[in-house]
Amino acid sequence: CSKWSTDTVSNLQNLTNFILGLYIGLVLTRWWKIREQHQVVFGRTNDIAVLCAAYLQPTAGVSAQEVAEIRARINRYTNLAHGLVLIQASQSGSFEITKDKGMDVNLLMDQGILSEDEWKVLEHAKPRYLVAYMWAAALFRECADRGILCKQMLP
Repeated sequence: CSKWSTDTVSNLQNLTNFILGLYIGLVLTRWWKIREQHQVVFGRTNDIAVLCAAYLQPTAGVSAQEVAEIRARINRYTNLAHGLVLIQASQSGSFEITKDKGMDVNLLMDQGILSEDEWKVLEHAKPRYLVAYMWAAALFRECADRGILCKQMLP
């Protein structure tokens, strides 16, 4: 009876190790895919910041201070979108983010990335990050209409 129980325990340990190995491999594969997607979002956010610095320039009738404020708002909106993507991903894809659910939205507010008025709009939007990108796009459109958006980079 002792040999049978020792063999059974050994087989169960081997089976458990095999199943756990498969599970860990699956978890790591998922984590890596999420990491790659995060890098894409992070890279695009940085690209927008660089484009703002390059293409949004003061013109006649528009001060350097006003252009700097517009750049800052666009960068804030893209950072907000990035933060909202991370919050959504951290909550297993749930769209049910509420201000009282955790530190996530409160942290964005504490850092000045999200205002109370903006949260009132975003609270009922799905997906929220797209609204923040749309706000940034609307600012770009406003800049184009006002002539702040440079038409060419090199002389």
